Amino acid sequence: MVYHEVLKCQPFDALREHMVYERETNKESLVSTMKWGDRYRSATITRILSGNLLHNRTLFGAYLNSNVDIPWMKSILNWMDNYFMPMVTTGDQKLQKYVSQSLMDNLIEKSELVRQLMKADIGINDLVVEQTKRPLNPNMLDLLLHSDPIPGSMKQELKSDPTRLEYDIHMSHNGHQGAVAMDYKQESGGTQRYYELSGLLLQIIKEPHFLAIDKLECRLHPDLYQHFVTTYLLNSHHSQLVFSSHLSEFLSDRDLFRDDSVWITKKSEQGDTELYSLADFDSETLRDTTNRYNAYRAGRLGGIPHLGDTYVSFSQTKES
Repeated sequence: MVYHEVLKCQPFDALREHMVYERETNKESLVSTMKWGDRYRSATITRILSGNLLHNRTLFGAYLNSNVDIPWMKSILNWMDNYFMPMVTTGDQKLQKYVSQSLMDNLIEKSELVRQLMKADIGINDLVVEQTKRPLNPNMLDLLLHSDPIPGSMKQELKSDPTRLEYDIHMSHNGHQGAVAMDYKQESGGTQRYYELSGLLLQIIKEPHFLAIDKLECRLHPDLYQHFVTTYLLNSHHSQLVFSSHLSEFLSDRDLFRDDSVWITKKSEQGDTELYSLADFDSETLRDTTNRYNAYRAGRLGGIPHLGDTYVSFSQTKES
């Protein structure tokens, strides 16, 4: 349900921002009303988009489902496609392919990636990435060809070329008798994850992007986790990094994480989640001299689970 959405714009050469649009949805009738900025107002566009503006769809979603050309909306979507990188989850199987493809397309320099891996002290001094075409599994091919959501043009491509792109990665390690090459699948989960994260890190340093990572600390040593964040903060100037973490020890580092950059999620008994920043607390709860980690562990900042006891008892039944 989209109750409210607003888009404002401030060009680099402008002194103040101006409104592009604002949309409100009535909670009872589920009817949306639009307000346009002076530069974007159009009765024709309003009429066409309103027909596809469902209560659970954003304005840009309505645009994508409309047969209309709106240049400024198209340019925003193109910018978002370039600015927003794929979200990183703990079990993401596509990220390795994304980073490897970026290497093949020269979006990431191999020498820079190897240098980043060497800084992680995981014993890697070189890597080789090769792109290979392999035939699709017949059952998978049949499933794709009979899948309704897949466009007909894509199905035709699958019929003419029923293959998939895969990447063979070999990493070179320092051994007692020289370099030792290992297949990517033989590497530890931590090494695989840092290969993926390093590729993304180099991209958000080189160009402005937005990157979201779920559970950044997953499969990483705490020092490597901190090294990743510090590298981003010192070298990236126009990108944004948002990540979730269960590692609370970083709260002790005020130099690395300011109060307004740390947000806590707190789940209520009804199942909804409240999101608030450390900057929201008054000086009685959180002062500049307060140890944030200790305050969090003591429950003063919220966001910690209320656990039950640790005893386990099994119900026993006696047979007569």
